[in-house]
Amino acid sequence: MAKSVPGSTAPATYSVNGSAQNADSTGAGNANVTVMPPAPPLTVTLSVPKTTYPTNATVTMTATVLQGAVPASGASVMFTLTRPDGTTTRTVTTGSNGQATWSYKVSPKGPKGTYQVKAQATSGSQSATASPITFTVQ
Repeated sequence: MAKSVPGSTAPATYSVNGSAQNADSTGAGNANVTVMPPAPPLTVTLSVPKTTYPTNATVTMTATVLQGAVPASGASVMFTLTRPDGTTTRTVTTGSNGQATWSYKVSPKGPKGTYQVKAQATSGSQSATASPITFTVQ
């Protein structure tokens, strides 16, 4: 048997009692159920130091992942970099500060144009997606 717990139920340990009876027998049982508060939401923000880079530059992308207001250590972050000539992905794990970084080396030959960065973070059963950001290679 499954029973949902109302969202307003306070976190605590509760006793549950049950009984059943039919024409031939009777039974009863007791159990303790611990109700845990829901995990705070996962959030991720994305940043790069500058908006314009020359060819042959290294662009360091940083995703900051929080579980509520606390840095989410050990979260998995998938960066997706869309260039004028294709897409590259990289998965990085956050450190104790909740940050994951990826340093991408732009080719000496470019391509020049607008690059878009996306980041999706996953921690346990939760995931969050950052707003995409762009930078230009000139």
